[in-house]
Amino acid sequence: MPVCQGIGNLLNRMKKSIVELNIFHSNTSSAIDENEIKIELISTRIFLLFLVVFLGILTGYISEIQLYKQYSTIISCPCTTVSFPYEQFLNVKVTYHQICQSIYTTQFWINLIKSSSIIQQPSPTFRYLGGPLFQLLTSFCSLTNTTIDQGLNNFYKTLFISGTVMSLEIFRKQTDELIELFISSTTNSFTRSLDIIRDATHHNGIISGLLTNFDYSVQSYKTPRNIILYSTLSDYHTFTDSTSNCSCLDSPSCIIPIYVNNGNSFLVPGMYAGCFVVEALLQSNLICLYNQSCIDDLRYALNTSATNLTTTALDLTLPTQYQPNTTINDILSKLMVEQWINTTSHRDYYNQCNPIQCQYSYVGKNDFITVITTIIGLIGGLITILKVVVPRLVAKIRSFQHRQNTEHVPIRTRIVGLWIQLKILIIKLNLFHSDVDVSEDEIKGEIISTRVYVILLVLSILTLTIYRLQVKIIQTITIPSPSYTKYLELHEIYSSSLTCPCTNIGIEQGNFINIDATFHQSGQGHLQFVASWCRLANESLRDGRLVFNSQQLITQEVLSIDILEKEVQSLSILFFTSTISTFVRSLSIVHETIHMNALQNGFQTNFYPQITGTFPLLNVVTATVIYPPNACSCAVYSTCTAPNIFPVQNNSNTIIFTFPGLLTGCYLDESTFQSTLQCYYNQTCLDTVHHFLQSTLSTNITALNRTVDSQYNETSIIRDIVNNMMIENWTAVAFHQSFYETCQPSLCTYSYQTQNSISAVITIVIQLVGGLTVLLKILVPKIVKIFRSSRCIHHENTTQGFSINQIFIKIKDFVKNFNLFHSKISFQTKLQRQIQLEVMSTRLFVFLFIVSLTIFVILISLIPVKQTVTFDKPSYENYSILYKQQNQSLECSCTTLSIEYNQFLQVKVNRTHQICQSIYITDQWILFISQRPNVLYVRDFRILGPSFFRALASLCTLTAQAISDELIAFHAQQFVTRYVISFDLFQEQVRSSIEYFITSTTLNFIRSLQLVRDTTQGNILFATRGTNMMFTFTVPDNKTVILSTIYTLYGNSSSLCSCQDTSQCVNQSRIYTNYTGETIKYSLPGMYAGCFVVEALLQSNLICLYNQSCIDDLRYALNASATNLTTTALDLTLPTQYQLNTSINDILSKLMVEQWINTTSHRDYYNQCNPIQCQYSYVGKNDFITVITTIIGLVGGLNTILRFVTPRLIKIYSKYQTNRVQPFIGE
Repeated sequence: MPVCQGIGNLLNRMKKSIVELNIFHSNTSSAIDENEIKIELISTRIFLLFLVVFLGILTGYISEIQLYKQYSTIISCPCTTVSFPYEQFLNVKVTYHQICQSIYTTQFWINLIKSSSIIQQPSPTFRYLGGPLFQLLTSFCSLTNTTIDQGLNNFYKTLFISGTVMSLEIFRKQTDELIELFISSTTNSFTRSLDIIRDATHHNGIISGLLTNFDYSVQSYKTPRNIILYSTLSDYHTFTDSTSNCSCLDSPSCIIPIYVNNGNSFLVPGMYAGCFVVEALLQSNLICLYNQSCIDDLRYALNTSATNLTTTALDLTLPTQYQPNTTINDILSKLMVEQWINTTSHRDYYNQCNPIQCQYSYVGKNDFITVITTIIGLIGGLITILKVVVPRLVAKIRSFQHRQNTEHVPIRTRIVGLWIQLKILIIKLNLFHSDVDVSEDEIKGEIISTRVYVILLVLSILTLTIYRLQVKIIQTITIPSPSYTKYLELHEIYSSSLTCPCTNIGIEQGNFINIDATFHQSGQGHLQFVASWCRLANESLRDGRLVFNSQQLITQEVLSIDILEKEVQSLSILFFTSTISTFVRSLSIVHETIHMNALQNGFQTNFYPQITGTFPLLNVVTATVIYPPNACSCAVYSTCTAPNIFPVQNNSNTIIFTFPGLLTGCYLDESTFQSTLQCYYNQTCLDTVHHFLQSTLSTNITALNRTVDSQYNETSIIRDIVNNMMIENWTAVAFHQSFYETCQPSLCTYSYQTQNSISAVITIVIQLVGGLTVLLKILVPKIVKIFRSSRCIHHENTTQGFSINQIFIKIKDFVKNFNLFHSKISFQTKLQRQIQLEVMSTRLFVFLFIVSLTIFVILISLIPVKQTVTFDKPSYENYSILYKQQNQSLECSCTTLSIEYNQFLQVKVNRTHQICQSIYITDQWILFISQRPNVLYVRDFRILGPSFFRALASLCTLTAQAISDELIAFHAQQFVTRYVISFDLFQEQVRSSIEYFITSTTLNFIRSLQLVRDTTQGNILFATRGTNMMFTFTVPDNKTVILSTIYTLYGNSSSLCSCQDTSQCVNQSRIYTNYTGETIKYSLPGMYAGCFVVEALLQSNLICLYNQSCIDDLRYALNASATNLTTTALDLTLPTQYQLNTSINDILSKLMVEQWINTTSHRDYYNQCNPIQCQYSYVGKNDFITVITTIIGLVGGLNTILRFVTPRLIKIYSKYQTNRVQPFIGE
């Protein structure tokens, strides 16, 4: 009960205190009427209500102010190492189809098949073709493995550029995209190159040494002296089965099932014979090799069952993406790969990046200290203002209510009365009025102080208000899930600051880019090669487009329409350039390799067969075709051409018809390149051709349409059309809305610079009013008093002096009696205890005020604040200085976002190997060594030498062209940056781009050449001069002709190398004294002859050409010492990275280049970027004005709070001391 009663008493006292609370209570001794007390009570309650409401509103406003208005919500960790190779954090492993690790792709299995073939007579049997089929399959396994290994090595060495640490999500997206791009580009490049090889081999009519695409026939005839001679004819082979006939003239894909023997003893499931080995293999499958019974039956049919070689079937239980009957073509289209396994480590990437610091920003509320200091400042200002306004407002309201009961007063009278009252108020206003009796002079001083106080207060408020209104701030607005229309509206107004972070940071290019091309209409014509090239161009575009569309554009935010179009333009130009150059280079490598190897075609347009030997064993050798009118020899030039003429029987007359624009030559591809489509634009010409050839041509040909818009005309040579990939025009269209919708931004933010809002300025002014009021009330009266006193000093006769002791005594008395809580009653009526309490309150007030103000000043001074400094149109020199000072946060926005490399970068070959500028790759030298007697040994240098040096010249031309094409494409690439990147990062990116360009250009060239070399060997293509094989005819009875193939052997009796097993067989190149090859006249150091010219050339070196004596000896052996041709040795004094005995293969592996040079200019890049503004940010302290204004605001608030709190604390302390129980002391 006592507890409840105590709580009740407490509540009653609190209620009474609240009801009787009078902040505006007058402390004077004069009587106060009831009406004034009522006004004071009402004013107190309104004052408290306004104080709480305003304080709540302004505090809420302050706590909602956004920090870091101009920055996204991201973490930023600048890398100390901005570039490092992929191999430091990424690894790709490949598992291949099990056939490539099986016994069936080893030389043991191939030799086993070859050992079963007793004779080398052409036949579509497994005994005859099985070895080449599995030899080519082995080559494909090796080629794909090498292609992937070389590609991965190049990929690993590529530098990964990262200015800041990427998030895990962005990192994975980017690395996955890079790996997918690598796989796609490597696969498509391989398959397209193979398609070009297959088409070129077929359309050029190259003879397979296995005679699977052409049939040779022998005709005998008698001379006038009754001597029997023989000649050969060739025609396309036709495959016949039970259902149809297929001619290799119509299609290279003709196949028939393959038997072990001619007697159809055992059909090998899944294996085929065809026009070429590669065509037959690609259509075959491995179904037999998955079946042990099939393998055993095959071995039994081959009579190899007893051979000690384990041939286990492929494992059906292994996981695979292929079926047993999947064709080799389908497996090869995936590079024989079962699975790609990539491992990436964000930790390793982070460690390589090695950031020394990280920072992040976020949109939040002001910190606790800022809010507290603001509230304290607001309290002082609000209390000061409300104490002045509220009582007068209440008094006016009550006075107005009182006047309603009185007589009506005219408005004019009221205005005059108000003006008089205002005038009296201004004249007599005394805010420093003393409640004790003072002199007239002191009252005058108080009035002057009041006027000075009011003027200074108004000027201070006006000055601060104007200053705050002029301060620029960054205002940030957030729009959640904006539509595309809304985005466009925002971008139109706030393009410089609008940011829309993407939900999907990886956007497939096919979702918003459409690339297409219009092809030349000749692709639909009846020229086989042109149609083939057009089809290959279509496939190249299709495959390239699939890769391009699957690539992802990685972006963290929506790109504007202009930036996206720039990006798409850059991507499309790079795509167009690289696609064309890759296509043309692949064609060139294939065609030139065919020419370099001097492969025999079945049309007999480069070489024709001749019969030599003694009956009944006859050999087939080749003789060179010579083209008029300049006696151009195909043994020296593969580009020889002549008008395409043919005899036509017209009734009893033979007419020579010339096909307008169409040429014939050593090779069909070269003659087609030099031809025009003149006749194909003329219907009359085509009708004439059709009339003459109607026996072989069954359909009419419609002329090309001359009215179709074209960049070519009817006299344009076909080479020019092919070199542009048969394309008339390209188109690349970007769909920004599709890009935006795929990006799916969850919000957009934009910022703009503005002045402080009225509410913000009012808040700041209110904070300052309290402090200014306190300071001015303290300072102004004293300053006025000193000023007035100084004016009276010169009227006094004497000047009173004070000793130092007296000064200290006065200061001591002042401090001792200093009383800020002096009651407004007569000093005489005060109790001594009351004065003591007032002095104690003053001392506690001063102590708390100084301590609190000091703490807040320290905290405010130490608060970290992000400051932004802006520079307009800085020069490159100023930028460099700024970057050295502020390299972590300097940002310079580019006005030109996409810059071509050629604007600031030039890459070129400074020097190629001197052989490519020497006499030894010119026509003069090749003609010089081709002058020979009519009868020579087939391996004589005088026969093979011209092809050797022509091939060397072709390699110089091919590499130079590859470099030139790729440099054009490289320089045309776009370098896109939104902000100026630093000099170091710029150099790293440029260096990485250059290294990648050189490496990728080299590997692509070597890989393409290697594919042609391996396919040439795999198809067992027939090289003229019998360098890899020879045909022999046996005519035992003048009726039966038996055709056989004999592979050429190299080496010596102790170590023989057969071109059946490898194309790498070579002998040293020699000059012989006779046609039998029995006597060697001269051996050329470092030069070789082999199965194919290219293979021999790549194993050769140039050591002889560095030695003048060697060259002179060669000329002497050629019987050409007196010939007027200067043949100076290569210069040994020139700087070079190669040795004298470095093989041509090793020189070619560096594209015949001695030195690359590049020139880069960060200044040119900066000028092209053309930034109109640079800014940097730093974390600093509050500036002096901010600290001062905050202190002023705190003074008023602290003064108000401590004046209210301190007397009450002293009063509580005094009561505690008074009520303390004293111990009772008894007598």
